[in-house]
Amino acid sequence: MVYGYRRGGKWNGSVLPNNLDGFLRIRSFIDSYAGGHWGYNHNLRWSLETGYIHNPSNLVLWVNTSRPFQFFVKDLQHTIPLRFKWRVFKIGKIQKQSGLYIGTGLLWTPSRIRQQLDGFRLVGFAKASRNQVDTILVENKSFTTGQAKLEWEGSVG
Repeated sequence: MVYGYRRGGKWNGSVLPNNLDGFLRIRSFIDSYAGGHWGYNHNLRWSLETGYIHNPSNLVLWVNTSRPFQFFVKDLQHTIPLRFKWRVFKIGKIQKQSGLYIGTGLLWTPSRIRQQLDGFRLVGFAKASRNQVDTILVENKSFTTGQAKLEWEGSVG
């Protein structure tokens, strides 16, 4: 029987297709996650694991106004991993478990309800020339898609 606790981080690779000439920026950071896993190990040659991952997914927007502020969009996801690992070779004879393992698996985040998470609305004025004033309206609505997500993962260790 294999069991354990995992924690770690993931890089947030969000992109912003239009930053409105520097008005909006995305701040890159690392989300932390934690979870537990359990499974079956056959003669220390291969193992099959599953578990649960408490998997937050966050986005930070930097809004560059006369008083700049950060806007946080937080979404908590619950992920179920399914992993298979195979020992390629042993490192030592004393500890039968030590060796190089390669693995592959799937991370499944089940369907969620499509819901709006958060949003903001900004209204401002900008001078296009000395005599013309233009109105700027920026509206942000962040929501979950409500679709299940299936991701592949590979490991060496």
